[in-house]
Amino acid sequence: MEFAPTLLTARERARLAKLAAARQIASMGEEENRHHRLEKAAGVDLWGPLLLGICLAAFATYLWNQSQWVWGQLGPLIVFPYLLLSSRPELGMSQDLASHLSHYMLYLQFPLEGLIVTLGIARGHRISGALARMLVLHGLGVFVVWLLFQRVALR
Repeated sequence: MEFAPTLLTARERARLAKLAAARQIASMGEEENRHHRLEKAAGVDLWGPLLLGICLAAFATYLWNQSQWVWGQLGPLIVFPYLLLSSRPELGMSQDLASHLSHYMLYLQFPLEGLIVTLGIARGHRISGALARMLVLHGLGVFVVWLLFQRVALR
């Protein structure tokens, strides 16, 4: 609620001026903090997720075998949903193209997920927010593949 300046005492006007100055300093602090976070993210914090994804891609076949050995049929569905999605006949691709695409997705899934996190950090989001975005996309892939398997099971 705004008051006319004539109704405020000198003490109240001084207090309101201090409050406005404090708000301006706080907003400047948030902007500087965001700028500092972006400068800090220029090194390993920024490129680390992408590098980790590339390293995981080197062990993709091992991870595929381990996930299948530990969790059975459910393992590859959880760990490699985009590989399974790329080889589905519902996409309308030829068998040859689906075979090649699924082979490429085995090695591309982790670097692409690392790239998603890296782009989130580069845009100024925190690592937790960027990871959450990637996990939501991964979970969406798991859900879509699960739905497609349910459709096949109902036939």
